[in-house]
Order: sequence, then C-alpha cells, then structure tokens
Amino acid sequence: MITNMIKKLTAQSLKACFKAGLINLLKFLGLPSSGFRSNWQRRQLAQKYLTGLGIEIGAMHNPLKVPRSVKVEYLDVTTREENIRKFPELNPHDLVHVDHLANGFLMDGIQSSSFDFVIANHVLEHASNPVGALVQWFRVLKPGGIVYCALPRMDFTFDKDRSLTTPQHMLDDYLLLEQQNTLEVRKRNLAHYHEWLTIALPSHTGLPPPPPEKLAEQIRDFSAREEEIHFHTFTMASALEFLQLVGGQILPDIRLLEAVDARAEILLILQNGAAVH
Repeated sequence: MITNMIKKLTAQSLKACFKAGLINLLKFLGLPSSGFRSNWQRRQLAQKYLTGLGIEIGAMHNPLKVPRSVKVEYLDVTTREENIRKFPELNPHDLVHVDHLANGFLMDGIQSSSFDFVIANHVLEHASNPVGALVQWFRVLKPGGIVYCALPRMDFTFDKDRSLTTPQHMLDDYLLLEQQNTLEVRKRNLAHYHEWLTIALPSHTGLPPPPPEKLAEQIRDFSAREEEIHFHTFTMASALEFLQLVGGQILPDIRLLEAVDARAEILLILQNGAAVH
C-alpha cells in the first residue's frame, strides 16, 4: 500500500512540476499561461506582419509579443499608476507604461498616418461604435499599415447565450452617429446593457441576474455612465461579413490579409490598402 501511495505521490509531483515548468516557459516566451493555442498563433502572426512603429490599445498586463525589431507605444484611457490602483489583483510589473492617454475608439490626439500598425486585441467588442473605431484606426495608419485585431468568439465566452449582432446593426449605429443621432444610438444600446446584465454577467460571475424591480434602474445607470461592456458579439462568419460590409460602404481601402479561427478568438490581419502597389 505504501509503495502504491509513493508511486501515486511521485506521479502527482511530476505532473505538478511539469505544469509549473510549462507555465514558467510560457512566461519566459512572453505568453500567458492560459489560452496557449491562440497566443502561439498571435505571436506567429505578429512575426509575419508587424514591422516598424506601432501602437497597442488597452494592452494592460498582456501586451502582444512582437518581434524585437519593432517598437510599440501603448495607449489607454488611464495611466499605468491608475491601472495599478484600479486592478490590485494584477502584478504591477506586468502592466505596460502608457505612452498615449486617449480613447482607443476615437484615437483623439493621435496624428493621422503616423503608425505602421495598430494592435487591438479584445477591444473592438467593447466599442459601441465598432465601425467608427475601425475608421479611426485606419486613419492613424500609414499606407500599407496593419491593423492586428483579436475578437472573442461568442460561443467560447460568457456571451454564448446572447444574440449574435448583425453586421448591419453595427453599420446602422455608425450611420446614425454620423448623422449626429446620438440619442437613438443610446436607446439601441439599452438592449445590449439588458443582455449584459441578464445573460453575460451572470454567466461570467455565476451570480443571478438583477431582480426585475432593479434591472431597469441598473440599465439606466449603465447607460448614463456609458459603461464599457461587450456591446457586440462575433462569430468568424459574422466578423468576415462585417469587414466586407465596412469595406464596401465605409473603408474602401481595407484589405483582409488573414483570418484565423484560434478557437476562443478570431485573429484578423487588416491592411490599409491606400496607395499600396
């Protein structure tokens, strides 16, 4: 019996050591210890497409691992020091220095045609106006520049029971805002807040949704604060349809160079085709 117990403990110890070693290896490579497949594919795409000077939006503690030959500046709405205070659960040494204090959907204060690439991983789903965000990302790109974008697949996240956002819905939001019809877009966003509070958040936290008597109040509160949530949901098919729609009507210079289904996320490599020969 003792021999069997020793064998069992030895096997468990070896398994624990292997797991710890693998986690340390992933950290050494600059990769998170979860989501190995998608992060390995992220790094491969970065090696293939990213050169020169770029900007990454909302990198926080998980910046994209890029080739040593490139330089990345970091953009966020809050400073590194504010992020350290706001997210005490994160290792402060992992949080990037913020070079540009700006809204990553508006790119306010960022000069046009100033970067070779824009990195936006798990950012676009947080934009209430994703078409407008793409327009701004392409504005700051040089001709031939790259948008490196990762989107969560809704069926692998806490969004899995939500409605799939249609590409036309996102285009309509953009067109309404271009017509200065902000009030109508805020009304449309109420449905997204409702889904977030009743479906996504309970799925993520394991807590029950708000009781009906408090739900309307919470939705109004989220709307008034313009709370950042997953406004929209994506599948690989809907993401490609979305890009086709945007390219056909808003950004004629957008080029899809590569789309990778990395299981939990969709990796998109987009190019600013303006003046590219």
